[in-house]
Order: sequence, then structure tokens, then C-alpha cells
Amino acid sequence: MQQPDGVNGTAADGASSEPPPSASKSDHGQVQLARARQIALIGKSVRALRHGRMTLSQLAQASNVSIGLLSRLENGTGNPSFASLSAIARALGVDVHSFFELPTNSGTVLSSSDRARLRMPHTDIEIELLVPSFHDRIIAVLMTLPPGFNPHTQATARTVQQFETPLDGSVEYHIEHEIHQIGPGDSILFEANRPHARRNMSDSTAATILSCSIEIQLESYFPADS
Repeated sequence: MQQPDGVNGTAADGASSEPPPSASKSDHGQVQLARARQIALIGKSVRALRHGRMTLSQLAQASNVSIGLLSRLENGTGNPSFASLSAIARALGVDVHSFFELPTNSGTVLSSSDRARLRMPHTDIEIELLVPSFHDRIIAVLMTLPPGFNPHTQATARTVQQFETPLDGSVEYHIEHEIHQIGPGDSILFEANRPHARRNMSDSTAATILSCSIEIQLESYFPADS
């Protein structure tokens, strides 16, 4: 079973206007370190939830995820897709977002290197979680739509209001049969249980969206065909 990248960071390119190669290598190293920490966190969560309840083989059978991938994940070296993580979460009887809980402390600052990132295979949709805990009163997500992104299906989530505003680029929202085109400075508020989709109106540049809600809605960000 092919396992495409599911947890990703972004490294700077090497154009002449960018920092010197040494700086780019340093940035890339920080991204790789953040990714490794994130995968280790997910693996630790999976192992803790599985312990005393089922064997690795039983979890593989219940989730239809290969035992090899599960073993690598629990050892902090796997890189599962969002679909695989969702299947593992269902088999363990938890919400998939529980795998991305970060330890909290008395402070409120979350550095960019500690943020969890998810990238959907085949579409390059990427979301970055901007809060350390999914139990906070406000959940904020940074969502990037690749150039020309135009999903064929609409997503649905649980009943909760979702506020979104494009930071870069223009986005066309399809909320059931309604169509709204908005850009930086505009915003939209909708019920996440209504079928919805986001289209990047540019074929050459990515669009970045800030999305806020009182409850995490990962299923809202990844259409069924992505």
C-alpha cells in the first residue's frame, strides 16, 4: 500500500533573491526537525491509546492500515496520510485531532516550528494548526490552496459556525447552491454542516485562508475527493 506524505513542512527555494544557501539549509533543517517532532507526537499518542486495548496486529486489521506503517509510526519514523490517520482514529474510537494535541504550559506563545501541519495527497492542500490544544475556546487554522485548486465535491462537518478570511489570493466559496467570491479584507461566516467547497481563483499562485471556529473541523478542510 503506497503511503503518500501526510505531514509536511515547506522549505524555502534557492532563488538568488533568497537568503544564502547556508540559511536555506538551516530553514530546511528546522522544518525537518519540526516534522520529526510532530510524527513522534502522533506515534506516542497512537501507542498510548492502543496500549492495553489491542495488539498492533489487531489495530492493523481494524483500521486496514499496514502493520509496517503502524510500527514505524509508533516508533516516530512513519509519515501517514490523513486518510490513514482517520482510519486509525476510528479503530481506536477517538477523534483524529487527538493525535495532534501538543503539551501546554502557562504561556500562550506557539512557535511556527511547533505547529502541526497536514498535507493532503494528490491535491497539495495544506493546513497549519495555529493553537497548541484543540480544547481551546478558539481554534485557528491556516489553510493553503494550491494554484487552480477546484474540488469536485463539497465537504461537510459537524454543526458549528466557521469564520474564514483570505490572507492572500481570491477564493470562491460554494455553500450548497450559493457562490461567494472573496479576497483579502473580505470574510465569510457559514455553518460547517452545510455542504461547502473552496476554489482558488488563481491558476498561478496559492491562496491562504485563516479559518476560525470554536471546534476543530478537519473534515471541513479536506474534500472527499482529495
